[in-house]
Amino acid sequence: MEELRKDERKNRDEFRKLMEEHVAAGILNAKTNWRDYCINIKDFAAYLVVSSNTSGSTAKDLFTDVMDELEKQYLDDKSQIKDAVRMAEFVFEELLERAREKEGKEAKKCKRLADEFYELLHASKEITASSKWEDWKSLFGDRQVASFAFIDLELVTRLQGPLENDS
Repeated sequence: MEELRKDERKNRDEFRKLMEEHVAAGILNAKTNWRDYCINIKDFAAYLVVSSNTSGSTAKDLFTDVMDELEKQYLDDKSQIKDAVRMAEFVFEELLERAREKEGKEAKKCKRLADEFYELLHASKEITASSKWEDWKSLFGDRQVASFAFIDLELVTRLQGPLENDS
């Protein structure tokens, strides 16, 4: 009996490992549904052996656990990306305003940075269920730091408050 439990646990672990590999490869994401995933993995050894288990979590149960984690991560990432996009929109508008107010070199610099933010905002439309904050963070971070020199700290502070509490 103990041997059977160990084997079934091993089967579940192998199936979890398969799903982790699929998450890493982008095959499995927060919007994947069980039916489609099951069709794609029905011939995998890890799925077949976990399906033969007589006790413990089923393949669908394990899938649901992974989906719960992916959904949570997706919502967290989406929130961070959304906040960064909103900040980029704010910075873009602020830079355009500053470009209108300044002359010469400073106006050109503000306009160039505003153009970078405009490109960034267009890139953000490619955010999907498989997008992760780590993939987008570098796009926002460098530009924010470079551009804050043109933005009053008071305005940034005022904007950051609602973003942290917004859902």
